[in-house]
Amino acid sequence: MGLKGFRIRLRDVTEVATPSQISLKIPVHPDVTGIPLEAPLSFFVITFPQGATAPSHSHKSDEYEYVLSGKGLLDAGDERGISLEPDMVVYNPKGITHKITNTGKLPLKILKVHVPPITPFGPDDIFTAKAINEAKRAFKER
Repeated sequence: MGLKGFRIRLRDVTEVATPSQISLKIPVHPDVTGIPLEAPLSFFVITFPQGATAPSHSHKSDEYEYVLSGKGLLDAGDERGISLEPDMVVYNPKGITHKITNTGKLPLKILKVHVPPITPFGPDDIFTAKAINEAKRAFKER
């Protein structure tokens, strides 16, 4: 059986904001397409408003980040203050603790890919789960 292609517009997926106003859009995830082989990864955009910081965390997946716009700092493992700027690619292996802070005057927007797909950090992570559900809705309505 071959894989079935799909298309989804990022603008059709509702952003989900955290209490610190960091927003997520997760348009590609196996829970969205309904067929895990068609999305063995998750692909999403995260936006950090001016001054926002994501709390230190780690994932059960490898994380690839591409900075679309804005400036910030990344702490990953033992490295502190790694400069983030547009057109930069970052790789965080699974299990590495990391956090991002927007240090610029504009929103910091990052495209992220997780292999295997991202999962909520635990029962308190309602934002990842809600972002996946918003994408499911957009995917079904396309």
